[in-house]
Amino acid sequence: MTAALLTASPARDVTPGSPLDGLLHTHGVHGTHEADGTVPSYPPYDAHLRVLARRGRPVAEALAELVVHGARRAADRLRPRYEASGRTDGHVCAAVPASLAHSPGATEAGARALHAAVGRPNLMISVPATEPGLAAITACLSAGIGVHAVSVVSLERYARLVDAALTGLERAVDGGLDPAAVPLAVSLATGALDGASARRPGEPGADAGPERPVGLGAATVHLARRMREEIHGSERWRALAGLGARPHRLSWDLPPGPHAHDTTHTRAWRILDALPSYGLCYRELTAAAEAADLARAAHRQRRTAHLVGTALLGAPAEPFLTSEQGRG
Repeated sequence: MTAALLTASPARDVTPGSPLDGLLHTHGVHGTHEADGTVPSYPPYDAHLRVLARRGRPVAEALAELVVHGARRAADRLRPRYEASGRTDGHVCAAVPASLAHSPGATEAGARALHAAVGRPNLMISVPATEPGLAAITACLSAGIGVHAVSVVSLERYARLVDAALTGLERAVDGGLDPAAVPLAVSLATGALDGASARRPGEPGADAGPERPVGLGAATVHLARRMREEIHGSERWRALAGLGARPHRLSWDLPPGPHAHDTTHTRAWRILDALPSYGLCYRELTAAAEAADLARAAHRQRRTAHLVGTALLGAPAEPFLTSEQGRG
């Protein structure tokens, strides 16, 4: 085990209250199951933790082992659903560290290590779809590793992500792999986008009303869904589909509200086109939203490492290190 196997994902194992809240989640037709990431106790893993404590394992190695064990356990539980659905449902997602989001080589190495360690066909690796991360996503898919692309906040990034993913699937086919066994899911971080465009407490005019765009996240979701339809109607996609590739699943994190599901195509573009009138730049907003989403994931990861360290050693966990930092 290496520190590169440490994962963090804002969701949960298939067992509510599992010790890997914030580390693993299921992904399928019923969506991603969210959790608050709190880990007050580790009932299903107490015995495992005691063994790790007796071995004197460092917290990073212990957490990595727990992640692999939990991913296998969840994948095995969902295997019947995975098989019955024709491999379209019943996936388990585990993430590479958010701290590697801008290091494609380290992200790819972490994804390969985690995929090999778990060794289950219904595992997907959650990879931040940062600009550098797109190369890692292509590499993973071309190697037959299913990907859950996260922290996608802009339409431009979504388009580039899909292009990178199709390239990966094409290379997988060229390498003799079955594209039906290489799933792709995409999660839009629209909550972070709405947060980036909202007024901050204490900002001039913050008490005077929402002089900021309303429904930016919903507009992004609507336009991304339209883009997805166009992509799956393209000749490039049809060629892959003819070889067995499955359409990627698209999810988002919009909170309930009046603009969550009623945005029209015309309204969506009007919302984006109106941003300059609010003194806002779409690229700056999406960059801030991506940074916020990655920071949130990194915080959850550090918090989970701290909780594991507390449970394992009876003392605060050692600071989280990425695989690259650990080599120093």
